[in-house]
Amino acid sequence: MSRAQPIGSSATPNPLADGIPFGTRLQDLAEQRSDDAALTTVAPDGSTRTLTFAELDARANQWARALDASGAQIGSLVAIAIPNSVHLILTVLGCWKIGAVPVPMHWDLPEWERNRVLDVIDAAVVIDERSRWELEVRATVESESPLPEAVSPTAHGICSSGSTGVPKVILNLAPSLWTPQHSEPFLSAWTSVAQPQTILVPAPMYHTNGFATLHFLLGGDHLVVLEKFDAARVVDTVEQYRITNFTATRPCSSASPRFPTLVGATCPASTSSCRAPQ
Repeated sequence: MSRAQPIGSSATPNPLADGIPFGTRLQDLAEQRSDDAALTTVAPDGSTRTLTFAELDARANQWARALDASGAQIGSLVAIAIPNSVHLILTVLGCWKIGAVPVPMHWDLPEWERNRVLDVIDAAVVIDERSRWELEVRATVESESPLPEAVSPTAHGICSSGSTGVPKVILNLAPSLWTPQHSEPFLSAWTSVAQPQTILVPAPMYHTNGFATLHFLLGGDHLVVLEKFDAARVVDTVEQYRITNFTATRPCSSASPRFPTLVGATCPASTSSCRAPQ
């Protein structure tokens, strides 16, 4: 009688088996590429602020400790109700440093709707227009030193009302473990892509497309984040920073090509198309 053979190597491999905690990955970048630009934020008035990987990691460690002191723990959900900003990104990175779960949400909802969303999130900590500044003050006195390794059991949540109109939080059930696949350029499925990239983030980061760019940050790419969308600012920023790519919603992508001052070489019709305004 033959004996059953163990599944062994025939089992589907775990793609995250060799994953690196997101917080540890940022620390590695801070050590390997300390002086390289990691994050640039562009204010509505055009002023900019840039943090290197070393600076971003140090600030994230401070914000992580401030979040921990505010009640965030491994697995805790942290609601982030603020617009695109260095504060938003430091909150997300701080969560990953201590194993908490960041949940960005629309920041300017009517109070009744905001309360419904917060009830669903049931967050341990809420970062809003008031508490973001309090957290910044608290973070400034915290240590910049590395933290113990931690993994968020679910990497993040995204808010949605879906087709029902009822608020819900969609959790990414994968833990916060980075692999090179997290940071593969979308275009690399068709052609080779030089890295690191310089990626523009014109959309709000409570949106999936905006938030997903943080995976490219962990891959070593430079993020250039608009604090508020403005079509003219997009054009200027693309030119100033030599942006390699960005993902935008339909309103964002249809607005920028309307500037009559934009003149360049002729582009084949097969590769240049713009959705007409509706």
